Amino acid sequence: MLFKTLFKQCILRTSNNVCVFDNYFYRWLTLGSEAVQTLIRIQSPEKPQLEYIKPIASLINCNPGNVCLLGLGGGGIAHAISNSLKKFNYTITAIEKSMEVISIAKNFFFVDQLTNLNIINKDAFHFTQQTATKFEYCIVDLFEAKNFPLHCINEDFFLNCKKILAPNGILIVNLANAVEQWPIFKLIRHSFNLSILCMAIYKTSNILIFAMNNENPNGLLELMKRNALINKIVWDEKWGSIVT
Repeated sequence: MLFKTLFKQCILRTSNNVCVFDNYFYRWLTLGSEAVQTLIRIQSPEKPQLEYIKPIASLINCNPGNVCLLGLGGGGIAHAISNSLKKFNYTITAIEKSMEVISIAKNFFFVDQLTNLNIINKDAFHFTQQTATKFEYCIVDLFEAKNFPLHCINEDFFLNCKKILAPNGILIVNLANAVEQWPIFKLIRHSFNLSILCMAIYKTSNILIFAMNNENPNGLLELMKRNALINKIVWDEKWGSIVT
């Protein structure tokens, strides 16, 4: 990713230190730290540029359904899945608590061009707690400068995520902070029992946690194998199934 962010210029810096940078080809967003929250190619934002988005997009593009996206950011995930969902009249409901981030996503990252994207200005915990809508996917991509939101690191939050999933629906959680990964994994495993696996993202600190809303412990692996989404499966005594 480093070469993509060379020769940068800052085109927006807010009072909250939310920054937008770009160069001739790419544009990216940071939220109060050096960590890149969103990176898009300006001329083709639908092509994922951050590695963790690629397996998410591959899974959803192969098995489309309605998506709840907790954490809009600059809309990198929304861009990557919008076109394939639109073909089948599926929608993306993005929950973003920061009106500032929503405005930036619209004005700098072209999310207003995604006709099947519905953005709701609300806290993710409260939305999952209150909504009665069911989704085939719930993607958790929450990030506050350097951390997962503290008020979402609890069993209630992940039980609420499970509650909004349709039968056989899939929870996908992106975690970049290594210190938080194991505690959050344990919370998800407690909520979803055995139907869970981890994906290590090549050459990054990110892991993706996938959990399926059913009682079949092999359901996720079968789905990913069927769609050729994994290269290797490793069993770890601590984490269980780890795929790459």
